[in-house]
Amino acid sequence: APKPAPVKPMPAPKPKSPELKSGGLKQKPRKSGLILAGIAVLLMAVVVVFFIWHPWTPNPEETVAEVAPCLPSEIPDDYEAANQSDLEGDLRRDSYFIANEEYTIAPNATFRIPEGRTLIIEPGVRIRFGEGSKLVIEGTLLACGKPSRRILFNADTEAGRPGYWSGIELVDADPETVIGHANVEFAGSDNHAAIWVQGSSVQLEDIAFNSNQWYALSFDPNSEPQLRSPFEVENSPQGWEVRGGDLTGSRTWDFNPLFVVNGVVKITEDATLSLPAGVTVKFLPASGFQVFGSLNAEGTGDQKILLTSAYDGGEAGSKQPEAGDWVGVVWSGRQGN
Repeated sequence: APKPAPVKPMPAPKPKSPELKSGGLKQKPRKSGLILAGIAVLLMAVVVVFFIWHPWTPNPEETVAEVAPCLPSEIPDDYEAANQSDLEGDLRRDSYFIANEEYTIAPNATFRIPEGRTLIIEPGVRIRFGEGSKLVIEGTLLACGKPSRRILFNADTEAGRPGYWSGIELVDADPETVIGHANVEFAGSDNHAAIWVQGSSVQLEDIAFNSNQWYALSFDPNSEPQLRSPFEVENSPQGWEVRGGDLTGSRTWDFNPLFVVNGVVKITEDATLSLPAGVTVKFLPASGFQVFGSLNAEGTGDQKILLTSAYDGGEAGSKQPEAGDWVGVVWSGRQGN
């Protein structure tokens, strides 16, 4: 038999020699890495161009909290119904006035809600104030009616007259305090505003003022009431009173077109008062601004800022203005522009 031909072994593959460049190994780049890097650079360029042409500015609706409308409060189980006749002195327990009922404040008396106590007034309540009486809130008052069932703060007399009772005082009241969908009538005895605010940031909403002897609303320079329209003032002095005193923070009088200053408002060294375009500030005798800090009052050609005498002859029976009716604006220790 013929012998089989010998099988020749297959030669081993030769290893590829690396290419040398500049004394080292030449590595072949990875295409996927280059692609990802290019995409990243392109995205960064797009972001930069976007913010150049569309710079970020805060949305006022996000940065300025709007005052939420008030709603009637639920009555907690541990609150008790208040007495209804000749109320005076301090409220001793957390209490409520029953919807659509009538309550009276004793003549020449002060009915006080002290710090730490709460009074809830339900819709439709009528509170009749005896001659010379007043309501003082140092704690919490929740008095939110409804547009169709308003809360009435009125005189305890059928005839009624301006200045029959004093008014409502909010003295360092709890910030949760609210008066809304309400009418205030025949207050203002001894030149007391219908609602008098001291050191408080209470909420006032949809209040109708009628036949009050003095201004509808009065506040000290540092109060900052949270306001929600509408406000109606009839048969009463127009404008809101600002009582004299030291302003120690920053305030902007942009919540009413007309203010009446009663006394000297001292803008202290670290304080700022801003008057927006179009506002009018009237001054009673011996009243004015004394500026140690900053007073910003910049009007426009169409909306000027007016600082003038309270006696401008604008209302029936008002005396005509005269030179020297009010002090003026005095800069003390700082140059103004």
